[in-house]
Amino acid sequence: MDVLATNNHNKIHLVIGPSSSGKSTYIVSNCKGLEVIMAYEFDKKMLKDENVVVHYNSFRGYSNSVENISRKIEEDSIFAKILNSGLQVRASVIVCSKSCLIKRAALRKEIEPGLRKMKSKYPDEKIIELINVVNLRDHYSEIIDLLRQSSVEFELVNSNRDFQVIHEKHLPEVIKLQRPDYTKEEVQEILDKYHFEYHSIQLPYGLKTKGSPRDYSIFEGINFKSKTVLDVGCGYGSMSFYAEGKGAADIKGIELKMHRYIGGIILKNILGSIVKFEKFNLFETDFSKKFDIVILLNVIHHLPDPFFALRKLVEMSGDVFILEFPTLDDPKFKSTLISEQGSMLNSIVFRIKNRIRSFSKKFVKQDENELPVVGISLKSKKQTFVFSRKGIERYMNQIAPEFDLEFRQSNINNSRVVLIARRDKT
Repeated sequence: MDVLATNNHNKIHLVIGPSSSGKSTYIVSNCKGLEVIMAYEFDKKMLKDENVVVHYNSFRGYSNSVENISRKIEEDSIFAKILNSGLQVRASVIVCSKSCLIKRAALRKEIEPGLRKMKSKYPDEKIIELINVVNLRDHYSEIIDLLRQSSVEFELVNSNRDFQVIHEKHLPEVIKLQRPDYTKEEVQEILDKYHFEYHSIQLPYGLKTKGSPRDYSIFEGINFKSKTVLDVGCGYGSMSFYAEGKGAADIKGIELKMHRYIGGIILKNILGSIVKFEKFNLFETDFSKKFDIVILLNVIHHLPDPFFALRKLVEMSGDVFILEFPTLDDPKFKSTLISEQGSMLNSIVFRIKNRIRSFSKKFVKQDENELPVVGISLKSKKQTFVFSRKGIERYMNQIAPEFDLEFRQSNINNSRVVLIARRDKT
């Protein structure tokens, strides 16, 4: 039995830690027979003479949103009430690594299943996003500093290791634990719970995510060893994990779709990867850090201003820029040229092409992809623009004449092309 809970002079035993750190499990195991109240239930008027355990989620002030990540714990009125209740307070700070928090949140289904029967579903995606963004060391330091300032006696409890009490000097190494162990059943449970579509990614125990396998031969001849890599529109991280496997030293994956961003974080945790996943729109920020290799695969046709994107990414590319783009042969784009009656519209693209051909077949090839043109697609097709090879080549030569260009066939389908642009350092 925990000494903090049995001491008759302790009126409040505060059990505090981030969401999924193991507070409920700790309370069930170490505070048997004591009244347990959740932080939102706290009111000193309802406290009885005997000891009471207060379950306090230190992410409470964030309201399950990264937009509130700058809020301080001391700003929460409930936390202030507990510390200023006039009653004796002892605290158990439940310490957990970021990787263990992510694993528990990903596998969790209910809110406090061991303490309360609640109908609400556990907000796993929002919590995983918070865990990924928060600086855990600063977070725990804030808790410890507040307890010290209020003269609250506390202990640090390592929930990674059967709730062992640890010395404060060991806090950094506990938080740094990189990869928790996953059983085959746990990996399968995560695969069943989350919708991992798009790319097939290999996982332990011979398991893999749903989606299409990607042929990484498009990266043939590119040296990732010890390089810094930026993967824009990274999805679940397939290309980022590939770069890591080839020896990249630092990889940042940027993804806007919430379910893919969260999925990437979970897969990273299962794989023990070093990839850093972030969720923000690169093209609406002033982020302009240089990377040795910048990757933009199967994304450019979703951007409202692909030319701005190309300029920005080229500037950020130290050695290599890799671009995958749809051509004028793209089936979705071609379908926009057909009217509801099924007849070909008088498309400007086709008019221009036919007139040029009739003017001089001697100088213009029959394939429209050899013309320096851009096709304007439709939002209903979830596309903005498609490009001819010649169009991309001409534009790249204008904005980045110092790059040597090489075109390769994408393995997605025949209407996708990959550009490998290498900076000429001679």
